[in-house]
Amino acid sequence: MVSSGALLWIFRGWLIAQFNESGDPVVQAVAADAFICILLCQAFDAMNVIFISSLRGAGDTLVPASSRSSWRTWSGWAGRP
Repeated sequence: MVSSGALLWIFRGWLIAQFNESGDPVVQAVAADAFICILLCQAFDAMNVIFISSLRGAGDTLVPASSRSSWRTWSGWAGRP
């Protein structure tokens, strides 16, 4: 995760340019700022995967299951049709 995050950080301008066919510099700047937010979220997602997996490996499945179900309840995912 760290190496992929570092590569995305280094090559974010080139990667955004590949999808920005119009070459608009405003789109490029906004996407570069959004990319930074995405990369910061990726770090916390990696920690979540590591912590949940380590609890499962230790044999504690109650904490990961309850934390995910409570997150879904509070985020509004529960009860959606």
